[in-house]
Formats: sequence, C-alpha cells, structure tokens
Amino acid sequence: MEWFIIETHADEYPRWTQKVTMGGSLYKLYFSWNERQEIWQLSISDSDDNLLLGGLCLVPEIDLLSKYRVSVPKLPVGMLIVMDKMSDLSTAEITRDNFGSRFLLGYFDFGED
Repeated sequence: MEWFIIETHADEYPRWTQKVTMGGSLYKLYFSWNERQEIWQLSISDSDDNLLLGGLCLVPEIDLLSKYRVSVPKLPVGMLIVMDKMSDLSTAEITRDNFGSRFLLGYFDFGED
C-alpha cells in the first residue's frame, strides 16, 4: 500500500495541469480555481487524454472518487482525499490561498503491498 501527497501549484497559478501515477496508471489532473463559485475544481483524464471525470469540487476529508467508481471504472482504485493539516472541520473551507498549504491532496493506493 502506498500513500503520497500530490504536488499542487495553487500558490502560483489559478489553473494548471500535471501528470500523476495513481494505482499503477498515469493520469492527467487539471486543477482550476472557479472564481465565481470560489471553489477549486479537478478534472481527471487518462493517459490518452480521455476525460474520465470533470469539474469535481474539491472538498475536505472525503474520498473524492468513491461515488464515481461504478460509473467510471477507469478511475484509480485508491482513495483521493483533500486533507486539512489543522484537522478542524469547523473552519475547513478550501480557498484560493490555502490549497496546497493548509489543505493537501493525497492519494492512498489500495493495491497489494
């Protein structure tokens, strides 16, 4: 099993794309700050650039992929979660400025050791 933090560039850019290997497969992650709704959104494509999931709102402390696994079988099998370093759900609001500092995006691979 593997756990790692996905590097973010929110302190530098309101949107960016990066490649990440999750569950043994390569994915393209597209992050964007939605200024009107004041939320971070994530889209996930496979290595051939086929969109698997688009406009996913980043919210803390839940498995972001769990409700999509049945309808999108090409998603990573592990858990993708935004973690709050302060562990304070009463103030857990992801903003333009705290994603990547207070809130980190992590992936936990359920694969065999």
